[in-house]
Amino acid sequence: MTFQRARTQEQIEERKKEILNACKKIYLESGYDFITIDKISKFTSISRPALYNYYSTKEEIILELLLNCYLETGELLKPKFENLSTISKEEFSELLARTLSEQDLFLSLNSIYLLSLEKNCTQEALNRFRSQRQPFFETLHYGIKKFFPKITVKQENEFVIFLIALINGSYPITHLTDKQLKAMKISVPDYEPPKFYDICKSGIYKLIRDF
Repeated sequence: MTFQRARTQEQIEERKKEILNACKKIYLESGYDFITIDKISKFTSISRPALYNYYSTKEEIILELLLNCYLETGELLKPKFENLSTISKEEFSELLARTLSEQDLFLSLNSIYLLSLEKNCTQEALNRFRSQRQPFFETLHYGIKKFFPKITVKQENEFVIFLIALINGSYPITHLTDKQLKAMKISVPDYEPPKFYDICKSGIYKLIRDF
């Protein structure tokens, strides 16, 4: 079948979705280092040269995957916040940590975002990413203000900043590669990585306990 150029916005979005799904498949099966434009193209109906009509680099494709993860995670949190009238600090910590811990692709991609993605993305792509992921942060602000109305603006902003730092720092030490785990077990034979949920819940509670 002859490949036809996408002409409508709907067709363009379908092509981009196809590219994103191919990239996601490679990432989940082989990891970040194995993703290339050529490999992505082979999992789609789009030729390698034509793929550059949609994304300039593999990093821009992964960045959009991460954007989708932000939006999907925000959509999961929003009804949970809306359907509750009150919640304790412990329950809030559990709810947020549980929701985040179930979004493995989001956590994994977010942990490589600053170090590996930004340097090979255009300024336009980064601007679009930062702008379009705002609904996720709006949901966080909504939940924290709803359940802890005495929070100051400074505390609210610090919570969001520290939460992202907590997520980014916790994921790598709770999801060790086989090589990392083998290296750890040389010095600590019975070592088992901590659970992301446990670290995240404890960290969130410490962030909000003084609100």
